[in-house]
Amino acid sequence: MSDLPTIRVLGFKTEYKVSDGKPKPVDWVLYAPISAPLTMQTWARISDMMPPERDINNDDEGKKLAFMRHRWAMIEPAYLAWKQGNDIPVDGTPLSAWAGITPEQVRVLQGQGIRTVEEIAKMTDGAAAKVHLPNVRDMIKQARLFLESADAAVAAQKAAQQDARIADLEEKLAAAMELLEQNVKPKRGPGRPPKEDQPDSEAA
Repeated sequence: MSDLPTIRVLGFKTEYKVSDGKPKPVDWVLYAPISAPLTMQTWARISDMMPPERDINNDDEGKKLAFMRHRWAMIEPAYLAWKQGNDIPVDGTPLSAWAGITPEQVRVLQGQGIRTVEEIAKMTDGAAAKVHLPNVRDMIKQARLFLESADAAVAAQKAAQQDARIADLEEKLAAAMELLEQNVKPKRGPGRPPKEDQPDSEAA
């Protein structure tokens, strides 16, 4: 569905709200659309992000519930990792895996909430203007070329694997056909000479 969100989880925090005289922890998530991780960041309570177990009243064909479930599916793994004290998992190609970027550039980009090559490639002009690095637009172009090359390499690898599987199947089929031909070939009885070697009855 085109109206389902594609978001980037940027971080979490816990605030405490006094309830019945006792501090109660409230978890929050910071997220943004992948296309604008710098300019459209939103803080929201985790409890508000969790989809309800039952259908929502006045929900147009379940679209709102589907929207919430899809959004939560992108938040939940990062939230569980954060609760366990682990780093938020990166969805995409980490900046450290790209040889076309320096450690200093990685630090600047990560400081702006950008952690993957895909996020650089999808960066808008407005987001690029907020990144304090020279030649940001050239970096975006190089990131797109890098991803295109990676996609081409994956496609070539899949094609080679498919060709290998086809060749293996053809070899097994040929062996099976040869075995089948051997099993259905007519056999002569023991001691019976071939037909061409039998003596002519008239000459006997």
